Amino acid sequence: GECHEVLLRNSDLPPLQMRVVGDDATFTLKARRVDQVQYAVEESRGYEAHGVLWSPGYYRVRLRRGVPASFVASTETFDTMTVLTSEQALDAECERRRRLLQLADPAVRTAIGAELVLAADQFIITPAGRNEEAARARAAGDEVRTVIAGYHWFTDWGRDTMISLEGLTLTTGRTVEAGYILRTFAHYVRDGLIPNMFPEGEKDGLYHTADATLWFFHALSRYAQVTGDRHTLDRLYPTLAGIIDAHLAGTHYGIGLDPTDGLLTQGQEGYQLTW
Repeated sequence: GECHEVLLRNSDLPPLQMRVVGDDATFTLKARRVDQVQYAVEESRGYEAHGVLWSPGYYRVRLRRGVPASFVASTETFDTMTVLTSEQALDAECERRRRLLQLADPAVRTAIGAELVLAADQFIITPAGRNEEAARARAAGDEVRTVIAGYHWFTDWGRDTMISLEGLTLTTGRTVEAGYILRTFAHYVRDGLIPNMFPEGEKDGLYHTADATLWFFHALSRYAQVTGDRHTLDRLYPTLAGIIDAHLAGTHYGIGLDPTDGLLTQGQEGYQLTW
């Protein structure tokens, strides 16, 4: 089928490639602007809830019994989009999901457990734009992985990643990716802290969190119990020791150990460092 491209001039955003495959498929160029579109979920959350949309036109396809029809939209190249037919792409995705369920703990391979395993899959991502980190990781035989805290309002947050790591990757049998995630965040430890979050489109994290680093220890402990991966423990031990030393000495945002009782202290005006 014919491919159509929508792009924003003078922008780094990739173009959107679209095509319809089916009987008598056509595209009609009829651009229009839609003002004051209301977004109910954003409104319920107290966010800006009105916006403007623009449509380049519309597709039309004749539906007939026994004749498949599909719509494909992607930021990949047209060549990539056409490697598989729509039927082949659907079969491949179904096989990928079956493989995810086969990897998971037997207790969560059916019913609601299976639904949760497949839902968990959408949160494990390869972050875009961190090319230097990807090159460094691959040179060491690793891959960069992280956890998106919540589509589409949040990027990857250290606290959310470490709290959810056990359920997203260990219960689901994705231990290799669990190791990728832990080693990815270990690479970003600065002055005894892992990043609270990575702003969208940026490769440097923000570190205003008191407890994400503690959750990092917890997640690594659960990972080691499940996998017995001593190599990762040995590899990250200097990082862990550095975190402890930084907390003993005191680090940013008033985060440190109270020498009188050994409890963690934290606090700096203008920063919310924990729940």
